[in-house]
Amino acid sequence: MSRSEWIESLVAPGAVYAVDLEQRVTHWTASATALLGEAELMLGRPCYAVTALLDPRNAARCRPNCAVINAARHQRAHPDFEVFIPSCAGANRARVSVMLAPGDAGEDPLVLHVVQPLHSPCEHDGPGELRAMLTEAVSHVEGLEPARPEEERVALTARQRDILARLAAGEAPRDIADVLGLSAITVRNHIQAAMERLGARNRLEAVLTATNAGLL
Repeated sequence: MSRSEWIESLVAPGAVYAVDLEQRVTHWTASATALLGEAELMLGRPCYAVTALLDPRNAARCRPNCAVINAARHQRAHPDFEVFIPSCAGANRARVSVMLAPGDAGEDPLVLHVVQPLHSPCEHDGPGELRAMLTEAVSHVEGLEPARPEEERVALTARQRDILARLAAGEAPRDIADVLGLSAITVRNHIQAAMERLGARNRLEAVLTATNAGLL
């Protein structure tokens, strides 16, 4: 079974569509048409334009070179996130689960988006159930291995994320220490711990890795 055939045949709650690393919609399945709209309106468009078409509020998250696509360019699946989709009540929140569909040698992965409506903040069991179903489905397709979500790869503390975000903004460690009321040694220890968790060799690499993974 080819990658395209597998995507088209994938059965999942909600809707399934795929985009390439240039953020162009490449596959729009029947389930996506049923929930989100006609394929003719979506195929070939930038994914962020599609989500903005569904609801303008999505533009705050979906944009060129977003965290989802940056993670995919580093062979990582971004954690689940929420968007707005049309519904009979006007607009409805939906959870989007992301997985990668690797291609043959020399072929870039496609980024699968599985959109599941949430009818209320409490009406779901979290992303684990949906991701488990997708992982099982992917594991039965030869040559397609599910990517582990970034949240399973690395976890930074709130303090580590704060300090890396300040480094990314150009603040020096000593200035960060003054603003946060910490000692310079404590700030350096937080940076070193974040570098170790991210597998980064220096501060710049730590900031870039965390940014690309959507952690900042």
